[in-house]
Amino acid sequence: MKIIKGEVVFTRENLLSFLVKLARDLRTEGLTIGTSELEAATRLIENYCALLGKISTEEHKYILGYNELMDLLKASLLKHNNFEKIFEEIVRENLIPYSMVKTKVSREIEAYLKDLGLRFGEKVSFAKMRKIIRKRSGREKVFETLSKIGVIVKNRNHGFYEVLDEKSVEKLLSKNISLLRSVRNIEELANTLAYRKLEKTSISKIYDEKDFYLNTIETAITYKADLSRISMNKLVNLSKIAYLKKRKSLLRKISKIIADRILRNSGELKDVDEEILVDVLEKANALTPEIIEAIVKGKPRAAEKLLKKHRKVVIASIANIEDIEAQKIIASKALKLKLKREDIEALIDGLKPEALTVLEKCKCKELSRSEIVLVKAVSKLAKAFEYFRKAHLEDNKGYLDMAYGMLSDYNSLMSEYARISKKRKSNIEKKILGKAETLNMLITVATSDKPVLPSKITASPTIETLYVLKELYDASLNPKIKEKILSIASKVAQKLRSKIRSSILSKKYVKTSLRSSNIIVRDSIYNILRRKSSPIVYRRRGKERKVTLLIDISGSMRTYAENAILLASAFVKIVDNVLVFREYTVRVEKSTIRFPEKMVKFLFNLKFGGWTNISEALNEARRLRSKTVVLISDLKQTVLTEKPSEKARELLKSGAELIVITPPVYDKTLAQELEFLGAKVVHIKEAQDLVKVLSFIL
Repeated sequence: MKIIKGEVVFTRENLLSFLVKLARDLRTEGLTIGTSELEAATRLIENYCALLGKISTEEHKYILGYNELMDLLKASLLKHNNFEKIFEEIVRENLIPYSMVKTKVSREIEAYLKDLGLRFGEKVSFAKMRKIIRKRSGREKVFETLSKIGVIVKNRNHGFYEVLDEKSVEKLLSKNISLLRSVRNIEELANTLAYRKLEKTSISKIYDEKDFYLNTIETAITYKADLSRISMNKLVNLSKIAYLKKRKSLLRKISKIIADRILRNSGELKDVDEEILVDVLEKANALTPEIIEAIVKGKPRAAEKLLKKHRKVVIASIANIEDIEAQKIIASKALKLKLKREDIEALIDGLKPEALTVLEKCKCKELSRSEIVLVKAVSKLAKAFEYFRKAHLEDNKGYLDMAYGMLSDYNSLMSEYARISKKRKSNIEKKILGKAETLNMLITVATSDKPVLPSKITASPTIETLYVLKELYDASLNPKIKEKILSIASKVAQKLRSKIRSSILSKKYVKTSLRSSNIIVRDSIYNILRRKSSPIVYRRRGKERKVTLLIDISGSMRTYAENAILLASAFVKIVDNVLVFREYTVRVEKSTIRFPEKMVKFLFNLKFGGWTNISEALNEARRLRSKTVVLISDLKQTVLTEKPSEKARELLKSGAELIVITPPVYDKTLAQELEFLGAKVVHIKEAQDLVKVLSFIL
């Protein structure tokens, strides 16, 4: 088969041998094509050429346009759209020889140099090159294309541009020979090579060639290239350069990409300069409360800069941070500022009991004397717990002496507080006393052989009770105490799930006049008193359906995930499968959620955080042939291997029903895509609303 002036010329024998070779190459990529399909493709191409008169009668040759042939091959041989790109590449490789592609690109480069009036191997000063470019419109684009390919190289040290000689251009093209076939024109080749260069180049080199790399990233954004391989640090510095160069439109585009990636995975901020990050996002007006919270979570040291203008948002975000050290960093930076009374209250409310050591730096003139004493006391108690933990973990008696010293200071301060406190306690005092109670329990668990727990812990079946027990479980270093706490937690979980079950089942009963075993006493008495003809009212259960729960266990979804697992345990008969996922998906055994002790142990040892791969979870649900799938997630896909919308489409095509439950902060774009595909998307304000929503599903 030959290509002459953009048309493919071939005989029947050429076509058959080409199709056989094509089938062999496609098989290596996982695309199996049978003999019957090859015969069908041959007939289709021959009939098409015959109908349109594209046959040379003298030589018995077929003449087809390249794009026409590609469309016919796709129509007859391509089974799945997912393989379209691979299919095109393999067809191109079989049709067009490397030498032809290389010759074509070489000629285009030569034409571009001629347009600029340059020769191979020529050296041109910066000033002269500027004159050449300004001489005629369109030359700037030609110059940029040749620079991106690497034919024109900037020599900053000697102040000139150097055009590569013919041999060097030949080597450059040979090095990128596989790429030449996959691109449609020289501009696409230039953009791809420039983007690859941007991926590999250092930040210092980006600052040396600002305009070149700004143009590269702008082109990549325009053509919707996959920017996941560009590091966050590089994107932040590019946005800074865009601001310095007064390219406001580009600054906004890059800032939007940065903001989206921060929301998906704040862990990417690890190596980023927080000063530059906050500056560029402020300049682009991209600092929303959600972004600020994500920045603080991924880069606690950025809190100092953010606190100056966004104090309330930063302080409120502390409650959503799991890491105690990160909480301490943010709180200590906040306490350096002149905080108001409500800020101190929010800070105390958000900090974990173990992180209250930072409150010793608290200086707020709006606090009463009793509140100041109590703040100092609880910081001493938190310090005592820290020393007790270190003493046991490191087997160091020195820490024990320090811990008992802190406890002595705490008792002295509490005695002082008892003398000066009033009967009516402020909100700050109530919150501190609550945290102090938890710390006392943590110290007891960490130091004694028998955990002494307040009666309210075992009596109140709430999710908050389980959180306290989880803290005690983590604090304990004695295996026997851990078992005891686990036993108490399983009793609380049993009460909690019974409460949830009765709450949901009460909503599933339907009133009816037909006889059944359940009589609604209140309604029946009401009807008897009013002498109705059919006074007795019965109730029957609404139809239940089997469901598969997909539960996101990334950091932001912790409360929702724990509630969902408790709900699943309350409805073991209805819930077919429970899948928990982050970057990987794990199927939870039915025995784990059926027995309270096993379920609590699973919850206590469940690690939240990491990346999120919704695609894999949906794929697993489809593999299990689930009829009703309930996805509980914020829809922030951070593993970018596949699009969740594609997997959702496949799941819905298989006949399954998909219901998505999202928290207040979620990926709105993906939610809209899923709704468009036919999924039902439900938004809830807080974790407790899960019970109400799932009562209509289960």
